[in-house]
Amino acid sequence: MCSRIEEYELYAAKLALNGAICLEPLTDQQLQDYLGSMNMAALWESLQQDAALLALVRTPLLLSVSILANAAIDGEQWRQQQTTQARMDYLLDAYVERCLHGQVKSREYPAGKQPTAQQTRRWLIWLAQQLQSQSEDEFLIEKMQPWMLSSIRQQWSYGLIFGLILG
Repeated sequence: MCSRIEEYELYAAKLALNGAICLEPLTDQQLQDYLGSMNMAALWESLQQDAALLALVRTPLLLSVSILANAAIDGEQWRQQQTTQARMDYLLDAYVERCLHGQVKSREYPAGKQPTAQQTRRWLIWLAQQLQSQSEDEFLIEKMQPWMLSSIRQQWSYGLIFGLILG
């Protein structure tokens, strides 16, 4: 069971659990020690300059994103970002670039057969367009429909396979 404490406390009926764990935001000292142990003192120094970004990085997700993106961040370009939003955009762009160009360890994609960054971008754009056309903000595979297939050949193949399965 996982929930935000604020949401859980709103419910009248509480779960009968043997115990609970509440995750607290990381302290400055914990962040500094952790980043220092990973030889990322420069990242800590830059985070100290932006209180709003530092507050965001206290969450495990954005801390992980920051650490993974750190290698792709150009110090000079980072210093040129004037607002928290600009820094966040730059950080997320660096993270996406690192993910797109990093090695994928997967059984689905053997070595040398991974999709290229361009192919991944193309499919992510297609997915975003599909979500936007359906006024959705999250992707659920069970909501995929045959009409989302981009070509008549794909739709025909789907119909054939579906017919064979039902037959």
